[in-house]
Amino acid sequence: VLQSCGEEVKAAWPMVLAMLKGVAQDQEAQQVQQAFMCLQLIRNDFLSALPVDCLQLLLTTIGSFGLSDSDLNISLTAITLLWNIADFFGRERHALLAAFSEVGYHPAQRSEEEEEDGVPLGVHNVDQLWLVLYQQLRHLAVDNRIEVRHSALRTLFTALEAHGNVLEKSSWHQVVHELLLPVLDDVCRSASSTGSDVPVEKALGSAPNDGGGQMMLIHHSRNTLSKQWHTTWETALQGVARMLSTFFATLCVLESAGRAWGAFLKHVRDAIMQGSEQVAACAITSVFELMQRHLEKGAFPPAFFEAYWQSVDSIVEE
Repeated sequence: VLQSCGEEVKAAWPMVLAMLKGVAQDQEAQQVQQAFMCLQLIRNDFLSALPVDCLQLLLTTIGSFGLSDSDLNISLTAITLLWNIADFFGRERHALLAAFSEVGYHPAQRSEEEEEDGVPLGVHNVDQLWLVLYQQLRHLAVDNRIEVRHSALRTLFTALEAHGNVLEKSSWHQVVHELLLPVLDDVCRSASSTGSDVPVEKALGSAPNDGGGQMMLIHHSRNTLSKQWHTTWETALQGVARMLSTFFATLCVLESAGRAWGAFLKHVRDAIMQGSEQVAACAITSVFELMQRHLEKGAFPPAFFEAYWQSVDSIVEE
């Protein structure tokens, strides 16, 4: 029906997307696969035809398929779809601004409506669309499957690095306090609560002679759940530090800049005190490179430097 009559759906798009979103958590793998194929068709052929007030639902529907544990390939492809839509938002920013203007939304207006899983139920401007997209990736960054969460983290940081410069200053408060720092909170919490040293094994198939399964060897640095989560912790630390460094000038002019820097230093401290050797080394390197880059430019606030040394003193004391 979508292939032959997709252009005629128009006002029914919310119903179609809501139906697909409902299937995402279905236990029937075949139904999930068929629904996801429909979602791919919408993204590939009808994205430009969707009303702007359907784009949030499209993003959350893709996010739901990303979280589905029925098929790893579907989850990874969902992340790719989010990246493709980020590229679309970047290319079509002026068209999206015009579309929101036509429906009476102000470009800088922030929705005060209720939120579901950290996402506003009503999106009123392009910046909020970006934030909804980033939040889908944030949720996927703590998926139980290491392939999914690492793909989500890489996509999140790459998309933000490529398109973060178009966000309004008011949106950057949300990026820092509702996206970047919470990503570290979520990953740190998951890594700290996963104490399992049980080896992680993956089946490759059946052995021809004994009827058993052939298992894939995993490198010793990632062969337990705990080690895998600590690897994710490293990836998150590196990514957040890179984002703070890339958009350091924007961070410094926020009213909450001092609080944000203090929260990041706390994460560095927690990584050093609670993480593995690799996580601790990653935290030290990340904050050092960030500071070195901006100290050389003479653009590092004295208050940040003082907070850094206070953090170092507290670590040494413990």
